[in-house]
Amino acid sequence: MKIESDIGRRFEFVEQTRERYNKQRGKFYAEFGVFLPVWNQLKNFGKLRDLRILCKRHVVTVTRDNSRYTQIVFNVGYLTDFASVPKFIRGLIDNDNPIMLDAVLFHDRNCSTHQYSFKETNQLFFDMLIEAGYSHFKSHIAHFAVSSYKGRQYWRMNGVRRREWTLLTTELQEAR
Repeated sequence: MKIESDIGRRFEFVEQTRERYNKQRGKFYAEFGVFLPVWNQLKNFGKLRDLRILCKRHVVTVTRDNSRYTQIVFNVGYLTDFASVPKFIRGLIDNDNPIMLDAVLFHDRNCSTHQYSFKETNQLFFDMLIEAGYSHFKSHIAHFAVSSYKGRQYWRMNGVRRREWTLLTTELQEAR
């Protein structure tokens, strides 16, 4: 497996009050021409304190051993909570670690669109973490967390709650 992505990354935390978020929405529209979801829809994307908005286009390309590749373009306005790691293992997994970024975004998108099965999505996440140079120990813990009963619950919920926005803010290309 080989992972390539552009190096220009920029995220902004979602503002924590309705008034400040509405100003942030206005700024995004003025600066990027992007309408962000309304305040009441943010709960569909995760815990407000963990949400970030992509401010610069980000491309992730994954080439597998069989020369099949998947490229996902994450456009400005894409919402993510990065690695929404359960509290009980947050001391072991730093969900803001930039090494994890491509794997986390790829996993996040697949959990929302169900492009791959639950098992395949989680295996790709694990493989991408290892390929990026993330610790084997921590990669196994992260894989365990996303493959758990709670991970499956999020998988089901995100396919309903996030799918539409994710499809609006990402582009997919696959080739063999």
